[in-house]
Amino acid sequence: MGAKMIVDLAYFLLLLSIPLLLYRIAKGPTWADRIITADLLAVYLVAGLLILETQLHWRWDRDVIWLVLCLSLATMMGASLLVKGRRRAR
Repeated sequence: MGAKMIVDLAYFLLLLSIPLLLYRIAKGPTWADRIITADLLAVYLVAGLLILETQLHWRWDRDVIWLVLCLSLATMMGASLLVKGRRRAR
């Protein structure tokens, strides 16, 4: 197996799983589950950008990747604080 074939397989699997994540965001059992799935979608976006960077030898995407990762982390921290606050209110 060549390196290009492995990268192509990884990209194919990412594209295959995105509709499942979107379904989970739309029909998730709770809002917390939907938020976590949206965060996972951001991680998939970063993985897709890294795969594209590997295939096409782009170098300008590093800043975009770090921005998406930081926004994803901030969203996840806010969601966890929101869920924690709701549990205390009960």
